[in-house]
Amino acid sequence: MALNIGIYEVGIISTSLLLILAFIPLYRKEMKHKNYNKVLEASGVYKSFPLVTKTVLTKDTAIYRFELPKENDVLGLPIGQHISVKTTVPDNESPDGFKKVVRAYTPISLDEDCPGYFDLLIKSYELGTVSRMFGELSIGDRINITGPQGFYDYTRNCRNAIGMVAGGTGITPIYQVMRAIFDDVKDKTQIYLVYGSRTEADLFLKNEIDLMVSKRPTQFHVYYLVEQTDRDDWEGGIGYVTREIMEAHLPPPGPKDKVQLLICGPPKMISFTKRTAMSIGFQKGGPVSKMQDQIFVF
Repeated sequence: MALNIGIYEVGIISTSLLLILAFIPLYRKEMKHKNYNKVLEASGVYKSFPLVTKTVLTKDTAIYRFELPKENDVLGLPIGQHISVKTTVPDNESPDGFKKVVRAYTPISLDEDCPGYFDLLIKSYELGTVSRMFGELSIGDRINITGPQGFYDYTRNCRNAIGMVAGGTGITPIYQVMRAIFDDVKDKTQIYLVYGSRTEADLFLKNEIDLMVSKRPTQFHVYYLVEQTDRDDWEGGIGYVTREIMEAHLPPPGPKDKVQLLICGPPKMISFTKRTAMSIGFQKGGPVSKMQDQIFVF
């Protein structure tokens, strides 16, 4: 069950304003900052940062902005990698009555978006641990993070085409890769995204994705999918990801150094998408996805 995170917290700014601020680089031809200071230097070393704004998107999902110590500080995450967030929860079986819980999250902000800050898109669950902690944060509360972590490290034009299948908040690492490609005018990678969620309101970052498509319609291709809608003019799909949808809206499989498929979302969606992708010709990767794999699961 999802957790209602409330909308009356001090420091909340309008959703549209935050999204505009976070997306400013899309309107700049070039945005270079020298003398960045990377605050995450080694995975396993935790640092804490305070919450400065919380922007509610739905009853259980919000964008959380955290402040870094200095104006020229950045996380220093390679594109496609994530941070780990640590918290403690009561545990009667532990000697001190608590246990540590760690979860991985991918920021939706790139380093050059907003030096001095980073943004996380989080959906909170009633039975969650770390996600519930986010929903209960007040302005000024701090989170403990470490990184960089992960095996994906996007570089310009590393593939001719990248297919992407995302579900719900699984859009976050997918979006980060899309943003990096969009912001780099020298990157000609063709992008094919299938993005599904429960309702249209749960298609997070849709406005930002639509902007990419409108600016580069021959490079960015997107198909939206919702489980339910009341709109008669809905132009996307209704239901779940199917083989037919994948064949129609993803690039055809080719050599793995030319075409790649990225997947992030609920476990059942990931399992189906991997299995179906292999059946239509994508090459199976190892049990832990690596950058060179044709099918990469975040």
